[in-house]
Amino acid sequence: MLHRPPQPPHDAAGRCPGPPGLVAAVAVGWLADGTAAALEDASRRTAEEHQRVLRAELGDMGLIAHPRSYFAWLPVDPQQRMDRVAANLSRRGVRISTAEMFATTTHVPHGLRIAVGSPALSALPGALAAVRAALESVPLG
Repeated sequence: MLHRPPQPPHDAAGRCPGPPGLVAAVAVGWLADGTAAALEDASRRTAEEHQRVLRAELGDMGLIAHPRSYFAWLPVDPQQRMDRVAANLSRRGVRISTAEMFATTTHVPHGLRIAVGSPALSALPGALAAVRAALESVPLG
């Protein structure tokens, strides 16, 4: 008895889901010629540079971060109102995330999630100085 090979899943219009052929071909080419690895290495080096600036500016404040990450967690005094700190920073042109957006537990950790990959490396020290200033100037409670 002859068996037909299984058919890939199709949507209602009869199309097989997946990346367009050109996108897939480019991705395969980048994997084969080393472009993907080079981009990954460059991204890691950039993240390391941003983390060095972060540690130089706020390293004494108890940062938690991987040295190749574009993000860091900054634990903050439980009496500090994160909404006020975020509003203060927003007025200074610095956008920061409070923990509510990322908490997966009932108890929301007290701190700030700092994304260091968005600003240019040259702008990062000033933005981080603003974070320190906001934490020092916004009253507790």
